[in-house]
Amino acid sequence: MQEERKRIGLLFATARYETARQEIQGMLPHVEDGEREFWQAMETLVEGYGDWDNFNPKSARNRLGRDFSFLSAGAIESKYEDAVARLYSGLERGAKFRLQRQYGVSTDDVKVDQIPEVLREEFAQKYGHTHEGKIKLSLVAAYRLLDGLGDELGQHFVAQQDEIQKLLSLRNLSPLGHGENPVGPDGYGRFRALLVELLGIDEAALPKFAPLPL
Repeated sequence: MQEERKRIGLLFATARYETARQEIQGMLPHVEDGEREFWQAMETLVEGYGDWDNFNPKSARNRLGRDFSFLSAGAIESKYEDAVARLYSGLERGAKFRLQRQYGVSTDDVKVDQIPEVLREEFAQKYGHTHEGKIKLSLVAAYRLLDGLGDELGQHFVAQQDEIQKLLSLRNLSPLGHGENPVGPDGYGRFRALLVELLGIDEAALPKFAPLPL
């Protein structure tokens, strides 16, 4: 049982929540009655962190009773490469969710009439997939579409686009992007600060990402 605890703790510390949840579920039928309540609580905790990591804060709060954030998860044990990958994903999701919720636009299948006329021809040429008949937007294109729709989030992104492109280059030149230059703590910190500021996250409300109590 001690080995299982260590393995689950490691999975949690590296933000592999779904795998940790599966490990716990596999253990539950075999634990003693006196430990069952503990492991059921651990399963709920892991699920809550996973919900937050998947940009489902309402479900996360229901499970956890307080806020947690993926913004600190990847930085545990200096995992800066993983951290930046997660921040990049958060940046993508910010645009995707705004487009879907406010404008009914899916970045994987944008309709021509959903694109402002000033961007329509460019987007159709750059992001159109002829064999699928769909327009799929990149991260930057998604924010440009928001900007074209007069959305404040898109306008904010475009106003900082030069700095954002530099940070995206850090990721692309790192091992994550098949490069050779590690992101490091400075790159992670800059990327994190950008995301917090761009998406209007209250950083003061974000607690430290604690290890699983195993």
